[in-house]
Amino acid sequence: MKANKEFKMEKFEKMMTDALGDKWREYCPAELTEYEKFEIKRALLSRFEQGEDSFAKFLECFSLINLYPEKQ
Repeated sequence: MKANKEFKMEKFEKMMTDALGDKWREYCPAELTEYEKFEIKRALLSRFEQGEDSFAKFLECFSLINLYPEKQ
């Protein structure tokens, strides 16, 4: 189980670096609450529905939020 968690964290960090650059840790929170993740996903869906983002961009961002570490 620990190996899976480490793999997810490595994948998350790579996706964040690819999307936002090397300094993303300076301005992004280390963790999100379950509610914050839910609200971000709602906003992503709204942007997709309004045609502001492509389906590929929606899936990329949605996957990133799913991998985001969650506050306990």
